[in-house]
Parts: sequence; structure tokens; C-alpha cells
Amino acid sequence: MNFRRICCSLALGWVFASISPTAAQDLSFNPMEYRCKDVLEFFEGDRSRKRELGLAMIWAHGWIAAEKSDQGKQPESFDKGAIKDLAIVFAGTCKMNPEMSFLDATEKISSELSGE
Repeated sequence: MNFRRICCSLALGWVFASISPTAAQDLSFNPMEYRCKDVLEFFEGDRSRKRELGLAMIWAHGWIAAEKSDQGKQPESFDKGAIKDLAIVFAGTCKMNPEMSFLDATEKISSELSGE
């Protein structure tokens, strides 16, 4: 099992452990089904999917941290500020590509952040 899968699994476990069982049943995230337009809806004022966006950002942070670690670079710390900053980066990328899948957007942002 590679480092990326471990990070994503731990992040998802942390999220589900930190919310109530009832809320966890209603919360799901698939990076291939989640689209950039879903990210943009939040920034345009639709706060109804705030938890889903939060889960998406945590997932993306884990992915990007694993990529950096695989490249021998120091991953960013995991805190509220880092997640907020990442959401802003996603908003910029997604504004230009609203139909892009979240996974593709994450890979694009990860490559840009690593300087490839």
C-alpha cells in the first residue's frame, strides 16, 4: 500500500470519527463524481454542501501531501489554514475548468505545486 492511500485512508477515518454517526451516513465523497462546478457552487454562496467540500479538501490535502512525500519533499502541515488556502487554489483552477473531475483538478494542482 503506497503512502498516498495510507494518508487518504487516515484522513477519511479522522473525518468520519469526528462527526456524529447520523451525519456520517449522509456524507459521501467520490473524487471522480465530484466536479469542479461543485467546488464553485460553494464559493458562489451555496453553503448546503459545506461538509462535502470540507471532505474533498481533506482528501485533496492528503493526496498532495503523499505526492510531495513520494518526491522527497516536506508535505504541508494539516490545519484549518492549509485547508482554507487549498480551497482557494481549487476555486481558481475550477473556475477555468468547471466540468473537470475533482481527481483531475487535484492532480493538476499537485503538479503545479510541485513545480512540474
